[in-house]
Amino acid sequence: MHLFLLADLVIGGSETKVVRIANALTSQGRQQIAIGWLSEPSTLAAEIDARIPRLFLQRRMRADIPAALRLSRWIREHRPQSIVCVNLYPTLYALAARSLARIRVPCVALVNTTEFANRKEALQMRAVYRHTLARMYRVVYGCDCQRQLWLTRYGLDPGKSLTIYNGVRLERFNRAASPRSRESVRSELGLSPNEFVVGTVGAMRTEKAQADLLDAVAALTGQMTPVRTMLVGDGPLRSSLEERARTNHIADRVIFLGAQADVRPFLLAMDVFVLPSLSETFSNAALEAMAMGIPVVLTDTGGAPEMVVRGETGALFAPGNVSELASRLRELIVSPETRQRFSERALRRVVERFTFEGMLDQYDRLLASSAGHPATNGPVAQHL
Repeated sequence: MHLFLLADLVIGGSETKVVRIANALTSQGRQQIAIGWLSEPSTLAAEIDARIPRLFLQRRMRADIPAALRLSRWIREHRPQSIVCVNLYPTLYALAARSLARIRVPCVALVNTTEFANRKEALQMRAVYRHTLARMYRVVYGCDCQRQLWLTRYGLDPGKSLTIYNGVRLERFNRAASPRSRESVRSELGLSPNEFVVGTVGAMRTEKAQADLLDAVAALTGQMTPVRTMLVGDGPLRSSLEERARTNHIADRVIFLGAQADVRPFLLAMDVFVLPSLSETFSNAALEAMAMGIPVVLTDTGGAPEMVVRGETGALFAPGNVSELASRLRELIVSPETRQRFSERALRRVVERFTFEGMLDQYDRLLASSAGHPATNGPVAQHL
């Protein structure tokens, strides 16, 4: 059995991906998986396959020794073949619990961060997490750009590192699989068939930079290139984004859709998908848009150049450069031929390189290789 250990089960990119991987490995009989998490919320628990054992560690504070002891008891009882830590924080508890259990179980880290949001997190990486990562059996990165950056910046062992790209379920993310048509969604939202619609999907947080998209739409509108905009998602910055639309005098051109359980109908309603993020590792939202045949415009950050071939399968622009974003959008507005080329070639690229089954095969091989591999021991409890 392999234990996937998460900080929580909030609905998010990393957490949702891991639950889907665990469910698929279980349903296909490839691996025995358990899922553990440190803290609430447990929103995603309802989506875990009923055959997967669950371990809620009830962490109440940052350095929670009882939670580490619960995990160590579980390790002694179940003797997992590996512990897969989803993001950095669970590595502390995995290594501490392994030491307490005195069992040499290998640990793997899945790293989904490229740049840290603030100075405190960057200092924690240098002071603590680079040491926990050095004691992993493998460190898995979401793109090669991230991998090379972290190997250089933090002095990590390249022999322990590998890249596994995100993958899309093509049987789900395709035009025919959408439960609603482009025409019906547009009609419900008050969009005419001929209006040019750009949109994005993502949590409304600072690093997602939806404000840059609103500013680009305002610039295009001021240049007599009218565009409608759809924002799918919610978060702490929603009210400020609504105010930004009013300040830019485009409130009547922006549709705030909130969080959606199924984004496929709204992707279909878009003419272009934009990912304006200031920092991103390898965007699932962009891959899903590409799989749906929606032309994409992404910031040139993280793994975007590995996902998109500039000018062939999509367009890239410098993070924070609103005028460049507006220019890329204007080029697509006036060129249906370019939009069609992006659509066809992006879908082909996803099929060739970024499928869910391809990703699942790589995780299956990783877990199989970790089984029985000797762990790297050493003290870590002082970091908790």
